[in-house]
Amino acid sequence: MAFHGSPNCLHIGEKIKLKLLDPNPNAKDFAKIIAGSDKGKIIHFGSCSTLNMSAEEIAAFRKQTGATAISGYNEDIDFIESTLLDILFFMACQNFIRPSAIDKYMKDNYSGFHDRTGFKFHY
Repeated sequence: MAFHGSPNCLHIGEKIKLKLLDPNPNAKDFAKIIAGSDKGKIIHFGSCSTLNMSAEEIAAFRKQTGATAISGYNEDIDFIESTLLDILFFMACQNFIRPSAIDKYMKDNYSGFHDRTGFKFHY
């Protein structure tokens, strides 16, 4: 998913900020909207700082959505550099089945991108 972002948020257009996970039980957050629909899938956020969340929050988001893994950036990113890393990540997702193999491949081959962009892969 490619949007503008901020910590724990997707920015949809200029006026809508949608939290990935909201501690308020009555809030409408992204995890509730897609709950269960991404079971067994990898959700990728190609947006600035969206995954600037605690490991516990990301684990809760994964659990609520049913996703196998969550990937994205925990820092503000350069558009071109993140686009290149996104393409390399999607290629790895096509070539490997296990998230641990995808993660190892990305770290072994593109660790410089990881460090510069704050790319994270939680599984």
